[in-house]
Amino acid sequence: MTNTIKSEYTTHGKRILEGLLDKAQWKDLLAKGKVIYKGRNEIHVLELNGHKVSVKKYGKPVIFNRILYSLGVRTPKALRSYRNAQQIIERGFQTAVPLGYEIHYRNGILQDSYFVSLWAQGTPVGSVRKVGPLMRALAQYTVALHEKGLRHLDYAQHNILFTKQHNRYQFSLIDVNRFVFRSKPLGWLDTCLNLMQPFVGNKQLKIFVTEYAYARRVNKDALVRWVLCFRHLRNGYSDVKHLLRKLPGAHYFSRKAKRYSSKSANK
Repeated sequence: MTNTIKSEYTTHGKRILEGLLDKAQWKDLLAKGKVIYKGRNEIHVLELNGHKVSVKKYGKPVIFNRILYSLGVRTPKALRSYRNAQQIIERGFQTAVPLGYEIHYRNGILQDSYFVSLWAQGTPVGSVRKVGPLMRALAQYTVALHEKGLRHLDYAQHNILFTKQHNRYQFSLIDVNRFVFRSKPLGWLDTCLNLMQPFVGNKQLKIFVTEYAYARRVNKDALVRWVLCFRHLRNGYSDVKHLLRKLPGAHYFSRKAKRYSSKSANK
């Protein structure tokens, strides 16, 4: 059995983590911190050498996807997060400052992966009830992203943080492993697909898209109509997926696939 590790750390990251991973396994190191999210993935927050650090441990994909990641057909999420965060900052926007990533392989097959960053300061957009001024600022910020060719593929309220100083809003993006970078401003299709995500209710979404249209100087009525159309199609697709999961035997085969993946990981 051969265990290998692929990793890269920034100079700043090496200073913060200096000597820590030589003395402790990730499991021991993360046990010293606080788990703030635990689902398919885990997010841990630690105080390391005077810095507040976030470590995202990605859940193991099913065995088929792990083979694709291991063969280089797909880029592991930890590596994508690291590279995307660097590029977001290079293009003049804020995200959690990347410190490094680490990917563990067993017999050439991906096992555990970690993305390490400084803790991102800010409040999730979704936690605010009175969103009037915030929504206008967010629309202008979204225009700036799109004009620079940036599209967050999970542009949801919980992935957009904000701070407010002197009546001005500053935004930061998190969970950036799924991201698109264009060399020119986003076109109509990319724009519509991105704008349907931040707000769940159609009323708030219409206001947000209207503010966006004014800021980007595009046809308001057409943009609202297309965004709502894409939202409707997306919701219909989600409903179909939900119904398929309820078909007789669907839960059985899903459970079998997960069990097989778990057994393969432990061999």
